[in-house]
Amino acid sequence: MERLKVTIGETAFYIARFDPFTALRMFGDLQKEILPAVGHLLQAAFGDEGGGKQGQPVDKEALDAAADAGLVEALRELSEKLNGAALEAWANRLLDPECVAVSINGRDAKLDKATRSMAFRDAGDILELMFHIIRFNFADFLLRWVGRSGPAQKLLARLSDGSETTSSKS
Repeated sequence: MERLKVTIGETAFYIARFDPFTALRMFGDLQKEILPAVGHLLQAAFGDEGGGKQGQPVDKEALDAAADAGLVEALRELSEKLNGAALEAWANRLLDPECVAVSINGRDAKLDKATRSMAFRDAGDILELMFHIIRFNFADFLLRWVGRSGPAQKLLARLSDGSETTSSKS
């Protein structure tokens, strides 16, 4: 079984893939609850880069103001979808002890309720692990579909430019 090792802080986590039917249901819920807001956020952040009509000057201030307004609206939409209860529910779904293990003091254990309090330094660690679980389970699938779209390929290239990791994986 393929597993991904991710180190967050000093803690090593081992992620296994969800079974395809669980992943399908989870992806459906993700795309309904979170991806539209993330899409609007990305559109606001990377939308129109100022290529005005040929021969006409570009109003950079107007473009920046529109982008800022779009970004604020996209963040508002995302925060409506991801309140505390929604984040906790997603954490409980994604941090499935059957698919996520942790190494604490040299001992591997399922990431169950008993080990969670020892595994995470703060909420940021939880969010980071959730990100890795989503990416590991859905990135290949999404890239296969995105690969069929030229604009999506350009967006992915922009998103990966200059990105830095906060954790390590192997």
